[in-house]
Amino acid sequence: VYAYSVIRGIGSGISTGSGSQLTTRYYGRKSYATVTGISAMLGIPIGAIAPIYVGWLWDITGSYTAAFTQASIIYLLGTAMWFFYNPPKRVAVISDVKKFL
Repeated sequence: VYAYSVIRGIGSGISTGSGSQLTTRYYGRKSYATVTGISAMLGIPIGAIAPIYVGWLWDITGSYTAAFTQASIIYLLGTAMWFFYNPPKRVAVISDVKKFL
């Protein structure tokens, strides 16, 4: 539980503070709403189903260990994926910004 809480806290803090900035930086201002909307379309149903799934795991196993372990693995995989992202290409001059919009 403690390891999960630390990983979850760090991940939530980072994503809350820098999520919109990173989305804008990687995909551009014009794509921000689209990317955020798609993320919400995936995240909201998962967030709604997760408590039911965790409750079901509790009913079957009598413990939250499996749920915390699975969530920790998912968060660690997501964190590891960040290391494989290519940084966005920077524009050479301000007039080149229109190419990326």
